[in-house]
Amino acid sequence: MHVAYHGKVSREETGEEFESDWNSLMSEYGLDGNEWIQNRYRIREEWIPAYYMDVPLAGVLRTTSRSKSANGFFSHFIHRKLSFVEFWLRFQTALEWQRQEELKADNKSIHSAPQLKTSWPMGKQGSVLYTHEVFLPFQKEVVAARDHCWVQNIALSDEMKIVTIGDGRKKDRDIHVSMMPTCSCKLFLSRGIPCRHIILVLRGEKQVELPVDYFLQRWEKRCKRYWNTLGDKILESNDPAMRKKIANVRNKFEDLIRKANNSEEGMDFLLLGISNLEAPLDQMTSPNKQSKQDGYEAFIGCHIPNEMTVHPPTDICSKGRSKRIKKSKEVNACKKKRKVP
Repeated sequence: MHVAYHGKVSREETGEEFESDWNSLMSEYGLDGNEWIQNRYRIREEWIPAYYMDVPLAGVLRTTSRSKSANGFFSHFIHRKLSFVEFWLRFQTALEWQRQEELKADNKSIHSAPQLKTSWPMGKQGSVLYTHEVFLPFQKEVVAARDHCWVQNIALSDEMKIVTIGDGRKKDRDIHVSMMPTCSCKLFLSRGIPCRHIILVLRGEKQVELPVDYFLQRWEKRCKRYWNTLGDKILESNDPAMRKKIANVRNKFEDLIRKANNSEEGMDFLLLGISNLEAPLDQMTSPNKQSKQDGYEAFIGCHIPNEMTVHPPTDICSKGRSKRIKKSKEVNACKKKRKVP
């Protein structure tokens, strides 16, 4: 039953196909009268992928995958026997490590180029825009479009060009060609990555690169720049005047970087000017800045000493050799010997 479901029923792409396979599966295993199965069938639109394949779900994990991922990550830092204070400190450490790994991945994506497996300009375009992690599945689609896809048929319907693509699988795919072609596999809608069928059709339409609408900002290397990273703190403020000031400062910095971008001398001058601002700015803001240790002390409600004197215990024997603590098996063995007459 489990193999049959995952092998066929769960992979259908329309509600009609799912219901047809579901009915045949129920008849094969005699589950028509099973109450629990029938209850699952009544809410099929909430858990069967065929009913929400056209819903944008890019980046959304399943609940079980999210839970396993979080448990696997935090298990390296915490365990069930920690006190609340220890848990809080280790939790902070875990978050800092996670942010550090994210910064490393961002730096790697921005300052290095992945290895290309094709000479197609679309692959080069994806390597420039996508992060390394997202580029890997995109490149897989590009390679599949080159090696495993072919045009089966071209037809016109209501002045719309429809191209049928075969890829060696059970179903052929129909691509409606327009300014932004759509495919019946709905990979772009569900995951936000152009599928192999769209890539092949656009290449057949003499388009060297993909339209920019196929590259979602959430997958791009410089995604964080779109989302106002310089203004993260102000988004938590309720002061409209402060929000406006920081927005103006951010815009001014971006304008200066844009002006100095094409001149090495101009960029050096800008960097020197910003470095000269750092020392006086620290003097202005240092009284309001709370260190990490101050945060820990505020949380636990006491001062953390810089040095601690550990005194030796007073209830030990400093002469001779102390007795070894016996294991539970040895203790039980001794008790059995005493009982033997």
